[in-house]
Amino acid sequence: MELTAVIEKVDIVNQVVETGSFMDKGMGMLKSRISLLPQGQHAEYVIRVTKAGGFYNLSKRFSEFAQLHEELKARFGAALPMDLPSKTVIRHFDPNQLEDRKHALNCYLKELCRSR
Repeated sequence: MELTAVIEKVDIVNQVVETGSFMDKGMGMLKSRISLLPQGQHAEYVIRVTKAGGFYNLSKRFSEFAQLHEELKARFGAALPMDLPSKTVIRHFDPNQLEDRKHALNCYLKELCRSR
């Protein structure tokens, strides 16, 4: 049975809403750009997983890919045949950068699904 997982799209969640307040704008900017903060604007990757003719969709943040990768490294060490794209401290919401990250994560998922 072949397992596939493909990121179909990237959604921007909790987009910053302009209220006009200088303080709200500043806090919104910080929350949306610094990835060490758990709140604020972020990207969610919508993944279609297919196996044995059935499929389901799920949404994951990059931090969840990073957690999975750390678990796999702990279990398989140097035998793990793929690398996760690097995490950035500053969040980027430019469509071209999101598309590049989506492509890199799809390559990661392809290798992961190919591995036994």
